[in-house]
Amino acid sequence: MIANPAPSTTESNLGPGEGLTSPAKRRLELGLDGGLAGLDPAGAVVWINPTLANWLNFGMESAVGRSLADALKGQAPQCAAALQEFLGGTQTWQQHQLPGGEGAWFNMELARNSAGVHFRLSSNLPATEELVESGWDESYGSPGGNRQMFVRLVRAETQLNNLMQRWPGVIFSQRADFSIRYASARILELTGVPESEWSNAPQRFWQVVHEADAEALRRQCEAAVKTAGGVSITYRLRNLQTNQIAYVLEHREAVTSKTGLVLGYECLWLDITRQTIAEKRLSSAAWKDTLATLTMGLAHDFGNIMSGILSLSELYQAQTQPDHPFHEGLGLIKQQSLQASNLIHRIVNLHRDKTGERSYHDLNQLVNELTDLVRTVLPRRIRVVTELSASSLPVYVDSVEFRQVMLNLGLNAGDAMPQRGTLTLRTRRVTEPQTFTHGQGRFPGLPAVCVEVQDSGTGIPERNLPFLFDPFFTTKPVNKGSGLGLYNARVFVEKHAGAISVETVEGQGTTFRLWLPEADFTERERAQAVPESRRKVLLVVGSAGRPMESVTEVLRQNDFYVMATSSPVHFRELLAEEATVDAVLLLADPGEPQWIKLMAELPDLRASAKLVVQLVGTHSDLVDATALGKMHLVLSSDTSEGEFLQRLKGLLDKSPHL
Repeated sequence: MIANPAPSTTESNLGPGEGLTSPAKRRLELGLDGGLAGLDPAGAVVWINPTLANWLNFGMESAVGRSLADALKGQAPQCAAALQEFLGGTQTWQQHQLPGGEGAWFNMELARNSAGVHFRLSSNLPATEELVESGWDESYGSPGGNRQMFVRLVRAETQLNNLMQRWPGVIFSQRADFSIRYASARILELTGVPESEWSNAPQRFWQVVHEADAEALRRQCEAAVKTAGGVSITYRLRNLQTNQIAYVLEHREAVTSKTGLVLGYECLWLDITRQTIAEKRLSSAAWKDTLATLTMGLAHDFGNIMSGILSLSELYQAQTQPDHPFHEGLGLIKQQSLQASNLIHRIVNLHRDKTGERSYHDLNQLVNELTDLVRTVLPRRIRVVTELSASSLPVYVDSVEFRQVMLNLGLNAGDAMPQRGTLTLRTRRVTEPQTFTHGQGRFPGLPAVCVEVQDSGTGIPERNLPFLFDPFFTTKPVNKGSGLGLYNARVFVEKHAGAISVETVEGQGTTFRLWLPEADFTERERAQAVPESRRKVLLVVGSAGRPMESVTEVLRQNDFYVMATSSPVHFRELLAEEATVDAVLLLADPGEPQWIKLMAELPDLRASAKLVVQLVGTHSDLVDATALGKMHLVLSSDTSEGEFLQRLKGLLDKSPHL
């Protein structure tokens, strides 16, 4: 038998038959502990507490032996059905939240043991979707309902707090005026504004949104009102305390009334700064590799065209008298085509050169060579002037990195002058110590040199100056700047034992200065690090077809820079105009006399390059031994790909001019 528990002190004092007739009111009498009963295996009442007996409108003695499921059918039919199913099954425990009549909801617990079934029924709050205002009085009109509401609120608040604290981003609820009702604690980390300052400050939100992204975000807020499921956008936030920039992915859903009035927004931020920068750099790097390959080929073709124009203009000018009306015009064509050829060569060298090798340079010459390129890439509305030191300024630098830094500073200056302005490139020798407020690096020992990039643009806001040289810091729109240009300039001066500084006045302009040690020509001997070798340049010549295509593809896959031609005339032009050719690879077929003739001429055409011959469809014994003896490397037609690369790399690694 199931033990009959002692009556609870919270039980109703109603006697048998004195229960209320309305189920919705009777459930208020179930009290805090609820109605209890013990049943035999068939579901008949063995014992029952007064609370349940009164609620069922039974007398205590008359309830014993009756089927509890039948008794429940009138007042809680779904509870009766669940009990009947439990009695017919084998489960040892079940719990149900079920509706009754007239807005009543119940929590029913069933437990089975060897003696029978333990039954407990208590009043419960409706499910959230059912808890409407019309049923509040009935739902909260009992101690049990109040207790359950309190438990439910505490549980919900605990779950929300856990989510707020553990979520890696920020969850916030925003009013229609963009003030924030509540937000998770990490909003302080991203924006520098504590939670307490958001509630009554609608302008705070737009203060932390990056100014270049504000308009796009406003459009997304308008779109969120019209889009079911909300919208997502990536933009930047500015920390008002540190001025640091963070990229966030925002999901925003509008809350509207039935008439379409915007009541507010539910939003979340996820910090994706690292992912955004990585994606941008990967995408940019892939496209730059493709663009470099494309423009190199176009530049060579354009250079060849300009060489033809230069040659013809020079020839025709020589055949005309100085007083001929065409003489001056031909001279102008010659001059312009020569300038175009020089510009193409500089662009080609920018693509080809690799960083990592330092050498001695005259700072004036480096800046002067860059001036024409800067003039070309900047809009015509910007005037570019140079003020170079009267004396030479020797420096020991990586010229490729220097050009990259200077070009980036020049492009930044152009962006700072959207209407018109003047860009000044200035060099000078420094013999006295200099101090600067905003900059990076350490001022070099004296004597030193300085190169200035000065613009007459909009200037830089004072709040941005401490962060200019930080990685990823940028004031440009998301798709127009990575924030790495000035950081790379900082890395450059630190590697070269120098410094970079900035002076600016809003509305008047900005001056960046690179401070570098003046070379004393002992740097090379004192350098400890061995510079990395640049990418090897190969000029491949031979008959068009599969052998040529296969060889050039293998070389390019193994990081060689390859120029290929099947024209002996074009080959001679390339060999004459290319400043750096590490090796010439001739695919020689003895059946074609032009290649055998070219082989004999190679040593005289380019003595500084390594000469390599791969025989096609023949053996070396069938080729003139004298010509082969002048080659640095001879490969037979059956040489494997691995051996071909190994022997070629071994030859180039020994080259004294690399």
